[in-house]
Amino acid sequence: MGEALGMIETRGLVAMIEAADAMVKAAKVTLVGYEKIGSGYVTSPGRTPTSRTSCPSARRRNRTLPAAFLMILARVVGTVVATRKDERLLGSKFLLVRTIDPHGKDEAGYVVTVDTVDAGLGDKVLVVSGSSARMASGLKDCPIDAAIVGVVDTVEVRD
Repeated sequence: MGEALGMIETRGLVAMIEAADAMVKAAKVTLVGYEKIGSGYVTSPGRTPTSRTSCPSARRRNRTLPAAFLMILARVVGTVVATRKDERLLGSKFLLVRTIDPHGKDEAGYVVTVDTVDAGLGDKVLVVSGSSARMASGLKDCPIDAAIVGVVDTVEVRD
């Protein structure tokens, strides 16, 4: 039986405790700990078995949960224009991506991302989320949750 690592990120310890409580009650999750990551944010990793999906809504859709959305494989499908935005995001390029499996087949879900690598329409990209997104080039202390950090040349899968 494998394990998937998941993370929750909140602003403030009280919100982290409430989110961790809900996570443990909703699924078979073991909390690993927590870390204060700055600007009032707290991240808490958790582990869950991957042999079955613990999330009832994912079971209804007959889908497995992605491994914590730590890094997402996606395809750029559009752009997002925001004329009014947080001043820390001025000059940022927003792209709409659709998650894909390793074979390039579309999966459910779209994500608005900040582009850090000059990706273009149709490119396969690597997307990070949460505190990892804020670690991307030039995004420290920016209010973002997803960033494109790489353009994928090839994906090799050995089944």
